[in-house]
Amino acid sequence: MTFTPRVTAITQDRILPKEYDNFFDDASLLPYRILGTGEDWGGVSLNVPVTLAKNNNGSSFSGLTSATLGTTQTRQSMQFNLKAYRISISLPGLDQIVASGEAAQVNLINNETHNAFLSLLDDVSGMLYQDGTGNGSQDFNGLDLLADDTTTSSTIGGLSKSTYPTLSGVRTSVGGAIDLDDLATFYMGLTSGSGVKNRPTLFVTNETVWNYLEKLIITGTIQANYNPLAYPTVTRRSKGAIKASELGGGYGFTSIIYKGVPIVYDEKATTQTLWGLNENFLPYYSASSNKLKSISVPNSIETVNEAPSSETGLQWSGWKDAFSEFGDAAFLYLIGEWITTQPRRQGRLTGITGV
Repeated sequence: MTFTPRVTAITQDRILPKEYDNFFDDASLLPYRILGTGEDWGGVSLNVPVTLAKNNNGSSFSGLTSATLGTTQTRQSMQFNLKAYRISISLPGLDQIVASGEAAQVNLINNETHNAFLSLLDDVSGMLYQDGTGNGSQDFNGLDLLADDTTTSSTIGGLSKSTYPTLSGVRTSVGGAIDLDDLATFYMGLTSGSGVKNRPTLFVTNETVWNYLEKLIITGTIQANYNPLAYPTVTRRSKGAIKASELGGGYGFTSIIYKGVPIVYDEKATTQTLWGLNENFLPYYSASSNKLKSISVPNSIETVNEAPSSETGLQWSGWKDAFSEFGDAAFLYLIGEWITTQPRRQGRLTGITGV
């Protein structure tokens, strides 16, 4: 209904006291899982000693047979450099004046800060599937580098994969329909023995491939009374399996487990690809500055992305005068780097187009 100025001239509109996100997807799976496990950076670069050969001086013997003496070059060092990301928040002074007091239905500063955080998540989520060469190699390392054979990069941490083949990850092309044999071969290629630590901890893909896998498992192995152990939703920090009690009957799954490893989907994940990760060997190292402060981002926008905890390594500059302008500015920062200490435990299946 349209009202005349007889009413509108003396009656206010109502503004809901909450902003609702209609732009960002739930693209924060990897940032939350990685940044939440951040370890402290130290020094100019991060050097990772890695064993790349065995000592060949051992042998059986009898009597006074002479022993073999000598040294063996058993180790090298992977080297990773510090990276940084920032995003600015600008608030003109006049905007702050009119968006304050009784006339303000939402908090402008809180909403702008929360939007900057969501934008940061969106940017970083994309980086974490790339190879770290974006923006003049200033982007954070991503899975295209950390979970690669030699297709994307012939080196990792400055070491040649042709010289040291055990630094190569697993990369296999399905080239069409995926089946359970493909999954089994991929899993075993990432696994060493029966030790729990040397098995994949997470499979990540996009929604399309996840639906292929759901169809594969349902049509191939699932009975009507099947009661799986699984993650009920895409989780960011969970480590153990959770009973999918809400699954109930009917057709379709809210989660999939393969050989004890959750398969989750992420909107930012590479198309036609299933990533196999061992997060025990995918640490994120975070650096802090005494010029910056920790921040608790206000949860002021209704969104699928939760506000960060203090574990994320997120820092900010605090509000600063904009010098020649009437207003304030601030920056959110992430400083650190995502690395792998065992590239051979990371991998991907590519070219998945159906079942």
